[in-house]
Amino acid sequence: MAYYNNAFVKHMFANGATVTNTTVNFLVTAAGLNMSQLAALGKGYIAILDADTYNTINPTTTYPAKFIIANTSMLSQDKYGSHGGYKMVDLSKMVNKNYVERVYTVQAGNPLPYVISVGNDGSQQQQSCTPVFYCDQDIFFRVDIKGSAMLRTYVRNMYRMIHVKTPCCVNGQVAQIDPTWVFIEIANAILNDPYLSNYVLPIVYSNGHNGTTGVNYIAPASAGITYPSFVTATSTWNTYTLGNNVNVATVDAGIILIGAYEDTQFGNCSFSPNDYQEYQPIKLIAEFVDYNGNPCETLQYCTRVMSTGHAGNGSGLQAQKDILMSQSYLTNYLSDDPRIREITGGNDLLINRTQRYNRIGIIHTIPRHMGMSNDINLGIHNTDRYVVDIIYPILTGSPNGATILQSFFQNVLNGTTAVIDTTSGAYTGQPITIS
Repeated sequence: MAYYNNAFVKHMFANGATVTNTTVNFLVTAAGLNMSQLAALGKGYIAILDADTYNTINPTTTYPAKFIIANTSMLSQDKYGSHGGYKMVDLSKMVNKNYVERVYTVQAGNPLPYVISVGNDGSQQQQSCTPVFYCDQDIFFRVDIKGSAMLRTYVRNMYRMIHVKTPCCVNGQVAQIDPTWVFIEIANAILNDPYLSNYVLPIVYSNGHNGTTGVNYIAPASAGITYPSFVTATSTWNTYTLGNNVNVATVDAGIILIGAYEDTQFGNCSFSPNDYQEYQPIKLIAEFVDYNGNPCETLQYCTRVMSTGHAGNGSGLQAQKDILMSQSYLTNYLSDDPRIREITGGNDLLINRTQRYNRIGIIHTIPRHMGMSNDINLGIHNTDRYVVDIIYPILTGSPNGATILQSFFQNVLNGTTAVIDTTSGAYTGQPITIS
Protein backbone atom coordinates (compact mmCIF):
# COMPACT_ATOMS: atom_id res chain seq x y z
CA MET A 1 0.00 0.00 0.00
CA ALA A 2 1.36 3.42 -0.94
CA TYR A 3 0.48 6.75 0.59
CA TYR A 4 0.79 10.23 -0.72
CA ASN A 5 3.35 12.24 1.24
CA ASN A 6 0.88 14.69 2.70
CA ALA A 7 -2.68 14.59 3.92
CA PHE A 8 -5.40 16.99 2.93
CA VAL A 9 -6.37 18.82 6.12
CA LYS A 10 -9.81 20.30 6.65
CA HIS A 11 -10.05 22.56 9.70
CA MET A 12 -13.47 22.97 11.26
CA PHE A 13 -14.32 25.64 13.82
CA ALA A 14 -16.63 24.67 16.67
CA ASN A 15 -17.61 27.33 19.19
CA GLY A 16 -21.38 26.94 19.17
CA ALA A 17 -23.32 27.31 22.41
CA THR A 18 -25.69 24.68 23.74
CA VAL A 19 -29.11 24.62 22.11
CA THR A 20 -31.64 22.86 24.36
CA ASN A 21 -32.59 19.39 23.11
CA THR A 22 -30.42 19.90 20.02
CA THR A 23 -26.74 20.33 20.92
CA VAL A 24 -24.27 19.93 23.78
CA ASN A 25 -21.97 22.88 23.36
CA PHE A 26 -20.90 22.72 19.71
CA LEU A 27 -21.91 19.09 19.07
CA VAL A 28 -25.31 18.30 17.57
CA THR A 29 -26.92 15.45 19.48
CA ALA A 30 -30.41 15.63 17.96
CA ALA A 31 -30.99 12.90 15.38
CA GLY A 32 -32.79 13.36 12.06
CA LEU A 33 -31.89 16.97 11.26
CA ASN A 34 -31.52 17.60 7.54
CA MET A 35 -28.96 19.89 5.96
CA SER A 36 -31.22 22.95 6.02
CA GLN A 37 -32.05 22.49 9.68
CA LEU A 38 -28.39 22.01 10.47
CA ALA A 39 -27.39 25.17 8.59
CA ALA A 40 -30.05 27.14 10.48
CA LEU A 41 -28.15 26.56 13.74
CA GLY A 42 -25.59 29.11 12.60
CA LYS A 43 -21.83 29.34 13.00
CA GLY A 44 -19.73 26.92 15.01
CA TYR A 45 -21.55 23.58 15.17
CA ILE A 46 -20.34 20.06 14.43
CA ALA A 47 -22.63 17.17 13.49
CA ILE A 48 -22.18 13.51 12.60
CA LEU A 49 -24.19 12.59 9.50
CA ASP A 50 -25.45 9.27 8.29
CA ALA A 51 -23.47 8.50 5.13
CA ASP A 52 -26.58 7.39 3.25
CA THR A 53 -29.27 9.87 4.31
CA TYR A 54 -27.11 12.91 5.14
CA ASN A 55 -29.25 13.42 8.25
CA THR A 56 -27.74 13.89 11.70
CA ILE A 57 -27.35 11.00 14.12
CA ASN A 58 -27.12 11.04 17.89
CA PRO A 59 -23.41 10.41 18.63
CA THR A 60 -24.21 9.26 22.16
CA THR A 61 -26.21 6.25 21.01
CA THR A 62 -25.42 5.55 17.35
CA TYR A 63 -22.03 4.35 16.12
CA PRO A 64 -22.16 3.74 12.34
CA ALA A 65 -19.37 2.11 10.37
CA LYS A 66 -19.50 4.96 7.84
CA PHE A 67 -20.25 8.58 8.61
CA ILE A 68 -19.62 12.17 7.54
CA ILE A 69 -18.50 15.05 9.76
CA ALA A 70 -20.33 18.32 9.11
CA ASN A 71 -19.50 21.87 10.16
CA THR A 72 -21.98 24.72 9.88
CA SER A 73 -20.87 27.70 7.82
CA MET A 74 -18.88 30.52 9.39
CA LEU A 75 -20.70 33.03 7.18
CA SER A 76 -23.89 34.76 8.28
CA GLN A 77 -24.83 35.96 4.79
CA ASP A 78 -26.11 33.42 2.29
CA LYS A 79 -25.33 35.53 -0.75
CA TYR A 80 -23.29 38.54 -1.78
CA GLY A 81 -24.82 39.13 -5.19
CA SER A 82 -27.32 37.32 -7.40
CA HIS A 83 -26.07 33.88 -6.35
CA GLY A 84 -26.32 32.16 -2.96
CA GLY A 85 -25.13 29.14 -1.05
CA TYR A 86 -22.48 30.60 1.23
CA LYS A 87 -24.24 29.22 4.34
CA MET A 88 -23.96 25.70 2.97
CA VAL A 89 -22.77 23.18 5.56
CA ASP A 90 -19.13 22.11 5.08
CA LEU A 91 -18.77 18.33 4.81
CA SER A 92 -15.84 16.00 5.24
CA LYS A 93 -15.19 13.02 3.03
CA MET A 94 -17.04 9.90 4.06
CA VAL A 95 -15.18 8.25 6.93
CA ASN A 96 -15.03 4.45 6.95
CA LYS A 97 -14.04 3.16 10.37
CA ASN A 98 -11.93 0.42 8.77
CA TYR A 99 -9.74 3.06 7.13
CA VAL A 100 -9.20 5.29 10.16
CA GLU A 101 -5.56 5.55 11.20
CA ARG A 102 -5.71 7.73 14.27
CA VAL A 103 -7.84 9.97 16.42
CA TYR A 104 -5.89 12.63 18.30
CA THR A 105 -6.47 15.40 20.78
CA VAL A 106 -4.38 18.50 21.40
CA GLN A 107 -4.74 20.18 24.77
CA ALA A 108 -4.48 23.95 24.94
CA GLY A 109 -2.13 25.54 27.44
CA ASN A 110 -0.77 28.98 28.15
CA PRO A 111 2.85 29.73 27.30
CA LEU A 112 5.40 29.84 30.08
CA PRO A 113 8.31 32.27 30.12
CA TYR A 114 11.94 31.48 30.83
CA VAL A 115 12.59 32.15 34.52
CA ILE A 116 15.95 32.17 36.30
CA SER A 117 17.13 33.13 39.77
CA VAL A 118 20.46 34.52 40.93
CA GLY A 119 21.33 34.20 44.59
CA ASN A 120 18.79 32.67 46.91
CA ASP A 121 15.22 32.29 45.62
CA GLY A 122 13.80 30.54 48.64
CA SER A 123 14.37 27.01 47.37
CA GLN A 124 17.99 26.93 48.56
CA GLN A 125 18.00 27.26 52.33
CA GLN A 126 21.69 27.90 52.69
CA GLN A 127 23.70 31.07 53.07
CA SER A 128 26.24 30.04 50.40
CA CYS A 129 23.67 30.79 47.70
CA THR A 130 23.56 34.46 48.68
CA PRO A 131 26.56 36.53 47.51
CA VAL A 132 28.38 38.59 50.13
CA PHE A 133 28.62 42.33 49.46
CA TYR A 134 30.65 44.95 51.29
CA CYS A 135 30.47 48.70 51.61
CA ASP A 136 32.20 50.93 49.05
CA GLN A 137 32.10 48.13 46.45
CA ASP A 138 31.46 48.32 42.70
CA ILE A 139 29.16 45.52 41.60
CA PHE A 140 28.55 44.62 37.96
CA PHE A 141 25.60 42.47 36.92
CA ARG A 142 25.20 41.25 33.36
CA VAL A 143 21.91 40.14 31.78
CA ASP A 144 21.92 38.34 28.42
CA ILE A 145 18.71 37.96 26.40
CA LYS A 146 18.74 35.44 23.58
CA GLY A 147 16.22 34.05 21.14
CA SER A 148 14.27 34.63 17.97
CA ALA A 149 12.61 37.79 19.28
CA MET A 150 16.01 39.39 19.88
CA LEU A 151 17.30 38.44 16.44
CA ARG A 152 14.20 39.85 14.78
CA THR A 153 14.39 43.10 16.73
CA TYR A 154 18.12 43.80 16.96
CA VAL A 155 19.60 41.33 14.44
CA ARG A 156 21.68 40.00 17.32
CA ASN A 157 21.30 38.71 20.83
CA MET A 158 21.37 41.44 23.45
CA TYR A 159 23.13 41.95 26.77
CA ARG A 160 23.15 44.82 29.24
CA MET A 161 25.45 45.68 32.14
CA ILE A 162 24.12 47.01 35.44
CA HIS A 163 26.41 48.84 37.83
CA VAL A 164 25.60 49.12 41.53
CA LYS A 165 27.74 51.14 43.93
CA THR A 166 27.32 50.14 47.56
CA PRO A 167 27.28 52.81 50.31
CA CYS A 168 30.54 54.21 51.59
CA CYS A 169 32.21 52.57 54.56
CA VAL A 170 31.72 54.34 57.89
CA ASN A 171 34.95 55.54 59.48
CA GLY A 172 36.90 53.47 57.01
CA GLN A 173 35.63 50.24 58.51
CA VAL A 174 34.83 47.57 55.91
CA ALA A 175 31.45 46.08 56.71
CA GLN A 176 29.07 43.64 55.07
CA ILE A 177 25.85 45.16 53.74
CA ASP A 178 22.37 43.78 53.31
CA PRO A 179 22.32 41.78 50.02
CA THR A 180 18.63 42.61 49.66
CA TRP A 181 19.56 46.25 49.08
CA VAL A 182 21.86 45.25 46.21
CA PHE A 183 19.22 43.11 44.52
CA ILE A 184 16.61 45.86 44.88
CA GLU A 185 19.03 48.27 43.20
CA ILE A 186 19.51 45.75 40.36
CA ALA A 187 15.75 45.31 40.01
CA ASN A 188 15.19 49.07 39.82
CA ALA A 189 17.97 49.37 37.24
CA ILE A 190 16.27 46.72 35.09
CA LEU A 191 12.96 48.57 35.19
CA ASN A 192 14.67 51.86 34.31
CA ASP A 193 16.71 50.40 31.46
CA PRO A 194 15.14 51.27 28.07
CA TYR A 195 15.98 47.82 26.71
CA LEU A 196 15.78 45.40 29.63
CA SER A 197 12.46 46.82 30.81
CA ASN A 198 10.82 45.52 27.62
CA TYR A 199 11.98 41.96 28.11
CA VAL A 200 12.62 41.24 31.81
CA LEU A 201 10.44 41.37 34.93
CA PRO A 202 12.37 41.26 38.24
CA ILE A 203 11.29 39.92 41.62
CA VAL A 204 13.45 40.25 44.74
CA TYR A 205 13.55 37.51 47.34
CA SER A 206 14.68 38.14 50.92
CA ASN A 207 14.19 36.99 54.48
CA GLY A 208 15.82 40.11 55.87
CA HIS A 209 12.65 41.60 57.31
CA ASN A 210 12.77 39.13 60.21
CA GLY A 211 15.76 36.91 59.46
CA THR A 212 13.75 33.72 58.96
CA THR A 213 10.68 34.00 56.71
CA GLY A 214 11.40 34.52 53.01
CA VAL A 215 9.28 36.98 51.04
CA ASN A 216 9.08 37.62 47.28
CA TYR A 217 8.91 41.34 46.57
CA ILE A 218 7.43 42.65 43.33
CA ALA A 219 7.84 46.10 41.79
CA PRO A 220 5.99 49.03 43.37
CA ALA A 221 2.60 49.90 41.89
CA SER A 222 4.06 53.15 40.57
CA ALA A 223 6.19 51.14 38.14
CA GLY A 224 3.05 50.07 36.26
CA ILE A 225 4.24 46.47 35.92
CA THR A 226 1.86 43.61 35.16
CA TYR A 227 3.24 40.26 36.27
CA PRO A 228 2.18 36.89 34.84
CA SER A 229 -0.66 35.07 36.55
CA PHE A 230 1.69 32.58 38.22
CA VAL A 231 3.15 35.43 40.29
CA THR A 232 0.86 35.84 43.29
CA ALA A 233 3.23 37.80 45.51
CA THR A 234 1.85 41.12 46.73
CA SER A 235 4.63 42.69 48.84
CA THR A 236 6.57 45.41 47.03
CA TRP A 237 10.26 45.99 47.47
CA ASN A 238 9.87 49.68 48.30
CA THR A 239 8.34 48.54 51.61
CA TYR A 240 11.31 46.37 52.56
CA THR A 241 13.36 47.23 55.64
CA LEU A 242 15.98 45.18 57.42
CA GLY A 243 14.52 43.80 60.61
CA ASN A 244 15.70 44.89 64.03
CA ASN A 245 18.51 42.74 65.41
CA VAL A 246 18.84 40.90 62.08
CA ASN A 247 22.47 40.25 61.20
CA VAL A 248 23.10 41.07 57.53
CA ALA A 249 25.51 38.14 57.39
CA THR A 250 22.58 35.76 57.87
CA VAL A 251 20.22 37.32 55.33
CA ASP A 252 19.25 35.14 52.37
CA ALA A 253 18.44 37.17 49.27
CA GLY A 254 18.35 36.91 45.51
CA ILE A 255 16.62 38.07 42.36
CA ILE A 256 14.23 36.22 40.07
CA LEU A 257 14.13 37.28 36.42
CA ILE A 258 11.14 36.49 34.19
CA GLY A 259 11.33 36.67 30.40
CA ALA A 260 8.52 39.03 29.48
CA TYR A 261 8.50 39.56 25.72
CA GLU A 262 5.11 39.70 23.96
CA ASP A 263 4.33 40.30 20.30
CA THR A 264 2.11 43.17 19.24
CA GLN A 265 -1.47 42.02 18.69
CA PHE A 266 -3.74 43.66 16.11
CA GLY A 267 -7.53 43.89 16.06
CA ASN A 268 -9.88 42.66 13.36
CA CYS A 269 -9.81 45.89 11.35
CA SER A 270 -6.13 45.61 10.48
CA PHE A 271 -5.72 41.84 10.84
CA SER A 272 -3.81 40.09 8.09
CA PRO A 273 -3.19 36.35 7.72
CA ASN A 274 0.47 37.28 7.26
CA ASP A 275 0.72 38.63 10.82
CA TYR A 276 3.72 37.09 12.56
CA GLN A 277 3.52 35.54 15.99
CA GLU A 278 6.56 34.74 18.10
CA TYR A 279 6.31 31.35 19.78
CA GLN A 280 9.83 30.85 21.13
CA PRO A 281 10.31 32.13 24.70
CA ILE A 282 13.32 34.38 25.13
CA LYS A 283 16.19 32.88 27.11
CA LEU A 284 17.82 34.75 29.98
CA ILE A 285 21.33 34.43 31.35
CA ALA A 286 22.36 36.53 34.36
CA GLU A 287 25.56 36.65 36.38
CA PHE A 288 27.87 38.90 38.32
CA VAL A 289 30.97 39.95 36.41
CA ASP A 290 34.21 41.81 37.15
CA TYR A 291 35.51 45.08 35.74
CA ASN A 292 36.46 43.38 32.47
CA GLY A 293 33.11 41.65 31.99
CA ASN A 294 34.44 38.23 32.93
CA PRO A 295 32.52 35.99 35.37
CA CYS A 296 33.21 37.22 38.87
CA GLU A 297 35.22 34.56 40.69
CA THR A 298 35.30 36.40 44.01
CA LEU A 299 31.54 36.11 44.56
CA GLN A 300 29.99 32.80 45.52
CA TYR A 301 26.31 32.46 44.70
CA CYS A 302 23.75 30.13 43.14
CA THR A 303 21.91 30.38 39.85
CA ARG A 304 18.90 28.28 39.00
CA VAL A 305 16.66 27.87 35.96
CA MET A 306 13.16 27.84 37.43
CA SER A 307 11.43 27.45 34.05
CA THR A 308 12.91 26.73 30.63
CA GLY A 309 9.84 28.25 28.98
CA HIS A 310 7.14 26.73 26.83
CA ALA A 311 5.51 28.05 23.67
CA GLY A 312 2.10 26.88 24.82
CA ASN A 313 -0.54 25.01 22.85
CA GLY A 314 -3.63 26.17 21.03
CA SER A 315 -2.56 29.60 19.80
CA GLY A 316 -5.53 31.65 18.66
CA LEU A 317 -3.58 33.15 15.78
CA GLN A 318 -2.48 29.73 14.52
CA ALA A 319 -6.07 28.50 14.76
CA GLN A 320 -7.17 31.55 12.77
CA LYS A 321 -4.65 30.89 10.02
CA ASP A 322 -5.61 27.23 9.81
CA ILE A 323 -9.29 28.11 9.55
CA LEU A 324 -8.66 30.69 6.83
CA MET A 325 -6.68 28.14 4.83
CA SER A 326 -9.55 25.67 4.91
CA GLN A 327 -12.08 28.39 4.13
CA SER A 328 -10.05 29.41 1.09
CA TYR A 329 -10.56 25.90 -0.32
CA LEU A 330 -14.29 26.70 -0.11
CA THR A 331 -13.59 29.96 -1.99
CA ASN A 332 -14.34 31.93 1.17
CA TYR A 333 -11.41 34.32 1.06
CA LEU A 334 -10.51 36.97 3.62
CA SER A 335 -9.84 40.26 1.93
CA ASP A 336 -7.07 42.55 3.20
CA ASP A 337 -9.40 45.49 2.53
CA PRO A 338 -11.61 46.12 5.59
CA ARG A 339 -14.29 47.71 3.40
CA ILE A 340 -14.51 44.62 1.21
CA ARG A 341 -14.76 42.54 4.37
CA GLU A 342 -17.71 44.63 5.49
CA ILE A 343 -19.46 44.24 2.14
CA THR A 344 -18.91 40.51 1.85
CA GLY A 345 -19.28 39.61 5.52
CA GLY A 346 -15.66 38.50 5.59
CA ASN A 347 -15.30 39.37 9.26
CA ASP A 348 -17.42 36.29 9.97
CA LEU A 349 -14.28 34.30 9.20
CA LEU A 350 -12.42 35.89 12.11
CA ILE A 351 -12.30 34.27 15.55
CA ASN A 352 -11.26 35.46 18.99
CA ARG A 353 -7.48 35.23 18.67
CA THR A 354 -6.85 36.09 22.31
CA GLN A 355 -8.26 32.70 23.35
CA ARG A 356 -6.54 29.35 23.21
CA TYR A 357 -8.17 26.39 21.55
CA ASN A 358 -8.20 22.63 21.95
CA ARG A 359 -8.30 20.30 18.97
CA ILE A 360 -9.65 16.87 18.24
CA GLY A 361 -8.96 15.28 14.89
CA ILE A 362 -9.36 12.11 12.90
CA ILE A 363 -6.93 10.83 10.28
CA HIS A 364 -8.45 8.49 7.72
CA THR A 365 -7.72 7.19 4.25
CA ILE A 366 -9.70 6.49 1.11
CA PRO A 367 -8.25 3.61 -0.97
CA ARG A 368 -8.08 4.01 -4.74
CA HIS A 369 -7.50 0.85 -6.83
CA MET A 370 -5.88 1.89 -10.10
CA GLY A 371 -6.15 -0.46 -13.06
CA MET A 372 -7.10 -0.63 -16.71
CA SER A 373 -10.66 -1.55 -15.81
CA ASN A 374 -12.76 -2.43 -12.82
CA ASP A 375 -11.82 -6.05 -13.25
CA ILE A 376 -8.08 -5.67 -13.72
CA ASN A 377 -5.84 -4.47 -10.91
CA LEU A 378 -2.24 -3.65 -11.75
CA GLY A 379 -1.15 -4.13 -8.15
CA ILE A 380 -0.96 -0.38 -7.52
CA HIS A 381 -2.88 0.59 -4.43
CA ASN A 382 -2.68 4.35 -3.81
CA THR A 383 -4.38 5.79 -0.78
CA ASP A 384 -5.52 9.38 -0.22
CA ARG A 385 -5.08 10.52 3.34
CA TYR A 386 -7.41 13.06 4.95
CA VAL A 387 -7.41 14.84 8.29
CA VAL A 388 -10.47 16.44 9.85
CA ASP A 389 -9.17 18.84 12.50
CA ILE A 390 -11.84 20.29 14.80
CA ILE A 391 -10.84 23.47 16.65
CA TYR A 392 -12.89 24.37 19.71
CA PRO A 393 -12.52 26.63 22.78
CA ILE A 394 -11.65 25.22 26.19
CA LEU A 395 -14.77 23.69 27.72
CA THR A 396 -15.64 23.06 31.35
CA GLY A 397 -17.96 20.51 32.85
CA SER A 398 -18.55 16.95 31.75
CA PRO A 399 -19.98 15.60 29.61
CA ASN A 400 -19.40 18.33 27.06
CA GLY A 401 -19.30 18.41 23.30
CA ALA A 402 -15.65 17.44 23.14
CA THR A 403 -15.87 14.48 25.52
CA ILE A 404 -18.97 13.18 23.73
CA LEU A 405 -17.24 13.44 20.36
CA GLN A 406 -14.14 11.67 21.66
CA SER A 407 -16.31 8.93 23.16
CA PHE A 408 -18.12 8.58 19.83
CA PHE A 409 -14.83 8.00 18.01
CA GLN A 410 -13.75 5.45 20.60
CA ASN A 411 -17.01 3.50 20.29
CA VAL A 412 -16.99 3.58 16.49
CA LEU A 413 -13.37 2.45 16.27
CA ASN A 414 -13.64 -0.25 18.92
CA GLY A 415 -12.21 -3.46 17.45
CA THR A 416 -10.27 -1.72 14.67
CA THR A 417 -6.54 -1.03 14.42
CA ALA A 418 -7.02 2.73 14.74
CA VAL A 419 -4.99 4.52 17.41
CA ILE A 420 -6.80 6.71 19.94
CA ASP A 421 -4.07 9.17 20.87
CA THR A 422 -4.84 11.41 23.85
CA THR A 423 -1.28 11.85 25.12
CA SER A 424 1.11 13.04 22.40
CA GLY A 425 -0.81 16.30 22.04
CA ALA A 426 -0.98 16.86 25.79
CA TYR A 427 0.25 20.15 27.19
CA THR A 428 3.77 19.68 28.58
CA GLY A 429 4.39 23.04 30.20
CA GLN A 430 5.35 22.74 33.86
CA PRO A 431 3.58 25.49 35.82
CA ILE A 432 5.44 27.41 38.48
CA THR A 433 4.20 29.62 41.30
CA ILE A 434 5.94 32.62 42.83
CA SER A 435 3.94 33.61 45.88
